[in-house]
Amino acid sequence: MLTLANHAAERSAIEAEPLFQNVGALFDHALDVCADRPLWIFADDDRASLTNRDLGALIARSANAFTAMGGKKRHTRRPDHADRTRASSCLGGSGQARRRLDRH
Repeated sequence: MLTLANHAAERSAIEAEPLFQNVGALFDHALDVCADRPLWIFADDDRASLTNRDLGALIARSANAFTAMGGKKRHTRRPDHADRTRASSCLGGSGQARRRLDRH
């Protein structure tokens, strides 16, 4: 039975665990633990669910594409004009996509 004391003890135990160093490490852990668990289930009937493994493959594919375009691993920062231009061209170069990228 869940009581306030049990909940507090469980929460303390969870909060005592070290955090992952970054989102990439968190995602790698998710791949190790539950690679085939559904991560995203589309409301559309015509699209299959996405598992952690599927998302990992998409992330790797995107990272490889950015590397092939000359992208380098960088620390978190706001995207510069060249980044927005490359991203816009990857999205089909539409003006609407470009305006969305410029707002961020």
